[in-house]
Amino acid sequence: MVQKPWPLPPQTSASSALLFDEGVLVGYFAIQSETERMKHNQFAILGFVLLLPATGLVTLGLLGQDVPRLLDSPFVVLPSLLGALLLNLLPIVRFVPERVEGGVIAALSLRVAVKPLNLVVVGLSGLLLAVICGYAFVENFRPR
Repeated sequence: MVQKPWPLPPQTSASSALLFDEGVLVGYFAIQSETERMKHNQFAILGFVLLLPATGLVTLGLLGQDVPRLLDSPFVVLPSLLGALLLNLLPIVRFVPERVEGGVIAALSLRVAVKPLNLVVVGLSGLLLAVICGYAFVENFRPR
């Protein structure tokens, strides 16, 4: 399958392009500028840095090692974990209102962009958050 981008007129500045193969639409992708791509990569790198305390806490806990006092505080681990999650959700999630006649919003669409590094950070932060919340529940649950 040969993918050729839809020809855009030279005066048109488009932020997206369509891919056609023998007249059939086979794909749609967004064209990002280099500065926009760098900004998303910076969000991902900052997200990885913010994941370090939660990763250290979970890893040391699973290995049965002593957890340093800094990582033992929920005021350090949870804000960094939620910060990484929210910071990397910004570039990939878009809510788009769909309007009908009269300007009334009929539906709200959720669109998720494919930005691999940001998706990895969101996935890891969701996994770490689930592990920490699961541990907190199991540790404090007492049947009556």
